Amino acid sequence: MAHLAHNHTAEDCVELVTIFQSLSEEDTSTVASLVSDKHYESGEYIYQAGDPADALTIVAHGQAKVFQLASNGKEQMLRILQTGDFDGEAALFSNEDRGSFAQALMDTDVCQIKRSDFQKLMKSSPELAVNMVNAFGQRIVQLEQQTTEPQLQVLKAAWPVTC
Repeated sequence: MAHLAHNHTAEDCVELVTIFQSLSEEDTSTVASLVSDKHYESGEYIYQAGDPADALTIVAHGQAKVFQLASNGKEQMLRILQTGDFDGEAALFSNEDRGSFAQALMDTDVCQIKRSDFQKLMKSSPELAVNMVNAFGQRIVQLEQQTTEPQLQVLKAAWPVTC
């Protein structure tokens, strides 16, 4: 079990990511073998718009802002990533460039899993690939529930049912 900065292990990083949380201990260790880690100083860019989106990024310790530049050149904040947050699940499966920036707001340690390594693993381990498809299915259901629940609340507020 390799220890990363701030006493985090590669397994700790993998277990922070929702899509990996339902994996067996053995599968988690296998995915953890793909993890690389990097330290970023406060103000340093973790990635920039136009960079290849070729890795899942997990914040092991620290904080980063994810933003885009508006047409007027001002930052448009998308989200803040904190310890335990991750960005780029789609990067494991798609070949796109990043459309946003991520900048460390304090000294930040990240773990990354490169798409090419992850896809090689999927090809070599059909059982793990099936487990990942199931985990992605669960994640899609969660995202659909998050998307539809606020809309239902708005509808209920707009048209209260009276009996």
